[in-house]
Amino acid sequence: MTDTTTETTRKGRTADRNFQTFNKMHQEVADYVNAHSGLDAVSPQQVKAVLLLRADFANSDEQKQLREAHKAEREAEKKVFEGLDPEDVKAIKAANRAKASLALAEARAAEALARAAELRTANEASGEDLAAAVGDAQGEAQSEGGERRRIRRGS
Repeated sequence: MTDTTTETTRKGRTADRNFQTFNKMHQEVADYVNAHSGLDAVSPQQVKAVLLLRADFANSDEQKQLREAHKAEREAEKKVFEGLDPEDVKAIKAANRAKASLALAEARAAEALARAAELRTANEASGEDLAAAVGDAQGEAQSEGGERRRIRRGS
């Protein structure tokens, strides 16, 4: 029968599962994270908990099932591309990514049009409100491409 606060590891050492205590290394890691992350302060006890529980998390049933599912997906993908040249595989994958990107852009455009129609029907909506809403939606979609598109008067 094992103690609830310690657990034997592969090397015969026991892991101290009392997260109220910590050692010098836990304090040093916490200090480093606090100095370089810009996040809320991390305590040495939290560092100890993460380091000790990481292996338990990786060996949990959910993670094992997730790894098996990813492995099955990779095997299925290999079967789909079996017998094709590497250049053909790259072209097919690029086309699939382009289709997914197009679908996402179309969904964003439909959302922006729905928002514009909603603003158009609102009693207190002005032209500036409509232009700002459409411009913001276009700016989000175009932010990856570089310069932000703006609504302008045609010349």
